[in-house]
Amino acid sequence: MKKISEDHRARITKSLIKSAFLELLQEKNIRYISIRELCEKAQISRSTFYAHYVDIYEVKEQLENELLEALKTAYRDALKKNGGNLLSAEIFEAAFRLLHENSELCTILLNSGQDIVDKYIKISEEIFMPLYQAYFASATE
Repeated sequence: MKKISEDHRARITKSLIKSAFLELLQEKNIRYISIRELCEKAQISRSTFYAHYVDIYEVKEQLENELLEALKTAYRDALKKNGGNLLSAEIFEAAFRLLHENSELCTILLNSGQDIVDKYIKISEEIFMPLYQAYFASATE
């Protein structure tokens, strides 16, 4: 039973850290955000922060990865639902719905660097390239 409460506390702590991080990222560049400042904003100690993250950049990377994983799932679900039809509006609707629901996060992450765009391109290639190759067998990569 204790493990469940520890997991719950860890989720709450990470949520506080991420929220505080996003607030600070709206105000300033990631290079100017200190661990001390983030901990004050999240109302946690530095040791609590370091129990969950190595540095500020790991928080950013985790936020990006969570968003991109949700996008990947949305794409795969839409493709599965429509039988792999690349031209289905469901694919675009799923992506735009997710982006709309996370518009504030997307805006903040897009303004904080190119990393998320490069990761998105890689994910899109992984998912869609095999399908494009099936549709356009004679086309080169």
